[in-house]
Amino acid sequence: MTPTSILFGYGVLGLCLVLPSVASSYVMSTVMGMTPSEMTTVAVWCSLPWVTKPLWGAVSDHCAMCGYRRRPYVCLFSLLAAASLAATPYYAAAKTRGMMIFTLFCTSAALCVMDVALDGSLMVLVKGEKKGTKDEGKSQTHSWMARVAGGCMGSGWSGLVYEWGGIEWVCYICAAICLVLSVVALDIPDDTAAEQSSDRGLRTPSHTCAVTGALWAFVRHTKFVLLAAVIVGIVPEIGTAQFFYLLSADATPVSLSYIDLAGSCASFLSLCLYSLLKPSHRLSFFFGVLLNAVACTLGALLTSDSVPWLVPMACAEAVVGAVGSTLCLLPVITLLGHAASRSRYESTLYSAGLSVLNAASVVSESVAGLAMRRLHIASGDTDNIRRFVGVVAAITFLLTPVALLFPRTSRRAERAHDPEDHELVPLKAPSEASFSLECSESSSEEEEVVFDRERDVLNAPLPCV
Repeated sequence: MTPTSILFGYGVLGLCLVLPSVASSYVMSTVMGMTPSEMTTVAVWCSLPWVTKPLWGAVSDHCAMCGYRRRPYVCLFSLLAAASLAATPYYAAAKTRGMMIFTLFCTSAALCVMDVALDGSLMVLVKGEKKGTKDEGKSQTHSWMARVAGGCMGSGWSGLVYEWGGIEWVCYICAAICLVLSVVALDIPDDTAAEQSSDRGLRTPSHTCAVTGALWAFVRHTKFVLLAAVIVGIVPEIGTAQFFYLLSADATPVSLSYIDLAGSCASFLSLCLYSLLKPSHRLSFFFGVLLNAVACTLGALLTSDSVPWLVPMACAEAVVGAVGSTLCLLPVITLLGHAASRSRYESTLYSAGLSVLNAASVVSESVAGLAMRRLHIASGDTDNIRRFVGVVAAITFLLTPVALLFPRTSRRAERAHDPEDHELVPLKAPSEASFSLECSESSSEEEEVVFDRERDVLNAPLPCV
């Protein structure tokens, strides 16, 4: 069972990422008068810290605080997130636009470090999950369910709290919850710095080469999974354009909150079904891309003035898009987590894989901002939104064959111990120089994962735990 402390941490992370979103977007568009491209630029700036996740993963892996590698980072940066959230309402005005953007950036950076530390704790749990069994990916699925559940709470309350108390109460509630997390974080799974140093030999002269070698091996054996995720991830996002269309149709903060809530609830339900059915990674990713294309098509229909039920149609689009995004994400993080957990540098490698996805998201937002600027999409001129969303839908439909980059195995076959190999790369005979993500059990002692000769030179073995 995944510990309650780490589930609470992910829940707080999801809540603090979603709850202020409606309030800040509404303030930037109505109070500060930002255009869609300017708001997309702000989103890009707030996404940049998430691209640097490998850096923070390496810091938490190798720089202990108070004898631990995860708990102190969650405690410290939850306090910093609370401080930046509490300061945000004081700059929610047109003349202090720059300071508000800065506080939003600081909040995003603090939440990013919290996420990296929680991911490192999660990898401690993933190490105990054997590939091909019913336990594979369980901790990750539970953690993402907690994160999405927090997002559901944030979506459901964001518009109501904003209309009741403004952006002040939205930010103060998030700050208070972050303060609670700083105490709960003292109980998250962690290993001490002494255990890390004695068991894995991190203080060797070849430490830097070992990290580099492990990172290269990780990327080399997950390259097709990362490639598929990046290709789909760089498709321009349509959320900002639709937000401005809804504003032009006099949508209120509460209605916008309901739309987000519909998407968050759909994500949570799809997570539950994914955990229950355990579909193959390739099939899940294929249907995820297909549903994203359907959602973009619904978005193009949504921007037609002839649609009589605007908010219900937007809720339907949010539901389909949320399910598609979830089905695309889960197989990616499951395979990345399994590969990273077999390394001594689990937090660094897992953060590196996720940072690639975040970099693709930054590219997606940048391309969307450029397109909206070229099409002159603004709060008072939304005629070209339909064209923009329609092109994105067509591109997404064309990307469905990318799912073929995923392994063709079904997870049911893995649990049944199918004799056919189902790794990210084929296993070779022990006599050949190869790298394997598969851990074999020995009656006498735990065996180490086999590296190729260049990995042996770098002295970076990945032990089976």
